[in-house]
Amino acid sequence: LTTTTKRRSHLRTGGEREGGGEREGGGRTYEAKRGQGEEMAFTMRAVKVPPNSASMGEARHRVFDFFRQACRAIPSIMEIYNLDDVVTPAQLRASISQQIRKNQGVSDPKVIDMLLFNGMEELNNITEHAKQRHHIIGQYVVGHKGLVQDLEKDQGSSEFLKKFYTSNY
Repeated sequence: LTTTTKRRSHLRTGGEREGGGEREGGGRTYEAKRGQGEEMAFTMRAVKVPPNSASMGEARHRVFDFFRQACRAIPSIMEIYNLDDVVTPAQLRASISQQIRKNQGVSDPKVIDMLLFNGMEELNNITEHAKQRHHIIGQYVVGHKGLVQDLEKDQGSSEFLKKFYTSNY
């Protein structure tokens, strides 16, 4: 057998279609690339996106389900990111509820569904360890207000510091 015949027989036994489209260089054929694209599309079809909420009641129910799901994930998150020395599960639960309550004024079910989708994606990223420990601590433990120590900072016991803090600088 010649090298070309060996390549073609190898391609045929590899599950690819016979016929036109095979190249001499041993590269992928058009049929193989198309088959890979179909396989990728099939994988993407397997991902289920929940339908939109029909009413505010259904959207509200989904928010509660998401909160329960997030709270059930807290023990594994604490273990994955080794957060026992930094935060308690109750503090994480409060942080999650604060993030949800931040959007309590939203009254459009489609917007609520979009926010829930973003929340589910964030929860999946966290549970799949797609974030690092300092991301979790910075976003959910410390929060946007800064460290508690910084909030309780003494405004200065000396007259100089009091004037400095009240100045334009």
